[in-house]
Amino acid sequence: MSYEPNSTAWDPSTAFDANARQYDVFQALNLTSTGFTVRAKLRQKGAQTSTGADFSTGNSLTSTGQTVAAAASTSVANNEYTWHSDLTIKVDATNNIADVTVEVSYVAESNGGSWDGRGTITKSCQATAGSTSACTFTDQTVQASITGLSTAGDNVRWRLKTIDIQSAGPISSTEADVDLHGYTSTDSTRGVSYNIATDAFASKTPDGDDTIVWEARDEA
Repeated sequence: MSYEPNSTAWDPSTAFDANARQYDVFQALNLTSTGFTVRAKLRQKGAQTSTGADFSTGNSLTSTGQTVAAAASTSVANNEYTWHSDLTIKVDATNNIADVTVEVSYVAESNGGSWDGRGTITKSCQATAGSTSACTFTDQTVQASITGLSTAGDNVRWRLKTIDIQSAGPISSTEADVDLHGYTSTDSTRGVSYNIATDAFASKTPDGDDTIVWEARDEA
């Protein structure tokens, strides 16, 4: 079936538009080497509303391994999520030229309960011998497409991954202060922003003469 004109077959039925386009949606569930279950639906795109989730008020990550989390919606248009944060690196190079590099990761929790890194941001700040320097990176934004996001509360994070100090002399004479701040309700935008769409779906039960073609490739 490639077209459904009956509004009562759609969920929600109030979102059905007889004049709107209908799209095929196919998904392979429980995929293994022996087979999978096909989920087949029809979809009508709904109007999108910008919204998001916030990280905890007053959060400040200053040491490697620290994290801050937020609870993002799992019903997001196109499964697109955008993280927002500020990062400040302060370098005090008492006697030596110093270069401080900070690596930040953005993480999401899957329905299986594992926290998976979705990517990293790397920023650096340098100070000459006998000077100080402060580098501020405002509204760092990174985007990831996520399916299967956990529904158990906090499911997205910022993580301060590494702080690396390179110095022309003893590192002990170099001070580095790092502050990673995930956006909260008091900042200019949401901590994790996304769009919510009131899409409508109908079951795409195939007729007896319908054929769905899948390709599998072994890239080992």
